[in-house]
Amino acid sequence: MITIEDDGASMFLDLVETSIKEDRPITREEAQRLLSTKSMSFTLNAYEALFNLSVDDMISIITSLGEASPTQSDPVKRRFEEGFRSCHSLEAVERLRRGLEAAARIPFEVAEEKALRHLPPDTAIESTVYLTVDVFNPGMVRDGDVGISIISGLERVSLDYLAHEFHHVGFANCLSKKPEVERMARSPEAPEEVAIQLICHLVSEGMANHYCTPTMVRAGEHKSPRANERIKAYERSLTEMLEETWRLIRDCLDGGAPLDECRERAMGILIDRESILPKVHFIGEKMIALIDEDPETRPEDTTGLCNHPENLVRLYASPARERGLPSLPDEHAQKILSLVGQAPPTNSHT
Repeated sequence: MITIEDDGASMFLDLVETSIKEDRPITREEAQRLLSTKSMSFTLNAYEALFNLSVDDMISIITSLGEASPTQSDPVKRRFEEGFRSCHSLEAVERLRRGLEAAARIPFEVAEEKALRHLPPDTAIESTVYLTVDVFNPGMVRDGDVGISIISGLERVSLDYLAHEFHHVGFANCLSKKPEVERMARSPEAPEEVAIQLICHLVSEGMANHYCTPTMVRAGEHKSPRANERIKAYERSLTEMLEETWRLIRDCLDGGAPLDECRERAMGILIDRESILPKVHFIGEKMIALIDEDPETRPEDTTGLCNHPENLVRLYASPARERGLPSLPDEHAQKILSLVGQAPPTNSHT
C-alpha cells in the first residue's frame, strides 16, 4: 500500500510565496516549523549524519533565500542553498504547485506493479511517499519510505523512476528478514561488514536500474547532459571501476585495511557528492545485466538476490570471466557466503 505525504513541500511553497509578496525573509520560527514537518524531517534525517548537515544549517539556508547572493561556503551546503534559491520566485512556486497537483493524479500502483515483477514472490511494498524539497537527490528510499523532491518538477515524474524507488522498498523488505545482513548494509561495524554493505548496494541499485530505469545508466539516453558525459566516462573505465570495487571487497575481507579507510573508499562508490550519478548505479547495473543475460541463470535466481544478495559474487563470476572482466576470487567469495551464515555452494548456479 502506498500513501502520500506532502506537508513539507506545500508549506515550503507557501512560505516562499509569502516571503516574496511581503518582501521579507522567511523567519527562523517559520523555518523551524517547516523542518519539523514529516516530509522535511525525512530529508533532513537522511543527510544529517551523511553530510554533517544540521537543523541550524538548514535554518540558515532557508532564512537567507532572499539574499542577493549565496551565503554558504561549504560545497554540500552551497549545493542545498542553490537548489532552494532556484525556487525563490513566484514563477517557480506556480510551477512547483502544478507538480504537487499532478502528484495527486499519479497512478502509483502502476509503478508498484512494475517493481513487484522483479522482486521475489510475496514481497510487500508498504511505503509512504514524502513529497519533499531535496536538492541533492530527486528521490531516495529510507527506512522503507520514499522521498521524491519537488525541485525536479513533479509534473514530469516518471513511473519508471517511481518503480525504481519502490524496488528499493521491496529489496529492503526482503533484507529485513535477515536482520544481521540488514544491519551490516545499514551500518557496518567492521571492515568485512563494509564488504557486505557494498554488495547489498550493488544488488539493490543494480536491479532497480536494470529492470526499472535502464536509461539512467546508458549514455545518450539520460535526460541530463552532465549525466550522459559521466556515463561515457564510466563506460571507458568499466574494467578499472570493477577492479576498484572487487579490490575494496578483498581488502575488507583480508583485514588489511582499517574500518575508517574501508568506509571512506566505499562511500566513494556509493555516493556522488556532485549528485550526478554514483558509481554504484552504473557498476551494479552492469553486474545485473551480465547475470540476466547468462543462459545458465534462471530468472528466479536473479530476483532471489533480493533475499540472498551475497549470491551476487557467484552468479556474476562465470559470465564476467567469460568476458574477461574482473571478479572476486573464489576464496573471497566463500568468505562472503560464510559471513552471512551460508555454506559455499558446490554449483555456481543453484
